[in-house]
Amino acid sequence: MTQGPPPSPAIARCGGGISPEKPLVTRRFKPSLAYTSNFRHRLTCDKAVEVVGAKPTDNKLYMADHVLSEDATQEDVFTTVGAPAVDALVAGYNGSVIVYGQVGSGKTYTMHVECVVSFVEIHNEKIWDLLDVRAVDPKNIREDTRLNQVFVQDLVQVPVSSAADAIDWLEKGMKARKVTAPTARSVASSRGHGVFSIKLRQQLSDSSCRKTVLHCVDLAGSDKNLALYPSTAAKDLKEVATYIYSLVDVEAI
Repeated sequence: MTQGPPPSPAIARCGGGISPEKPLVTRRFKPSLAYTSNFRHRLTCDKAVEVVGAKPTDNKLYMADHVLSEDATQEDVFTTVGAPAVDALVAGYNGSVIVYGQVGSGKTYTMHVECVVSFVEIHNEKIWDLLDVRAVDPKNIREDTRLNQVFVQDLVQVPVSSAADAIDWLEKGMKARKVTAPTARSVASSRGHGVFSIKLRQQLSDSSCRKTVLHCVDLAGSDKNLALYPSTAAKDLKEVATYIYSLVDVEAI
């Protein structure tokens, strides 16, 4: 960022908030290139930026709720803009994150992230892909020795572009859960573990790629009293015993 003379007192005193009824504005500056403009800028406080022209009369002051410098990372953008939007969503408020600017200003870079979801059910030590409508057999577990990771072979991973898309696939997967049975405490009790996964792929400023995943796990009920299960069929009791045993590791945490 190009340094300039000290800001005027009027600029330095900026910092008042904007009415919550108005859209919140965050200005992010792309690293400048020498041949792209005759203008330079300086941050006067965390809510204002002054664009300095060739002549003093060309100078312009722009206000915002937040200003992110050229050194700001994608994590800084999420902390400033994305996280509050997500918090508001969880609190029951609709919201939009909109990027606006000239061609080549970095709008797509700021918003670029790939998101996919998957949904499996683990039942009787087998893995069923709830988003694979053509599957008739359970999926296999494989190990990538190069990355030291295990994965589900041929797992369906669906690209999503919004929370609504993700929820839609979650609901489709819930309907595909095949194994439910009544107990003394529930009319329909799943005897398998459901794992809904949200995977993000982010392109970072240093051209590297970051991959992260959030697993949302719906475990089968942890009741160990077999008297709660009306069915006494041998295969049903074996099924119950299998998933109860699978919860032992969870209880040890």
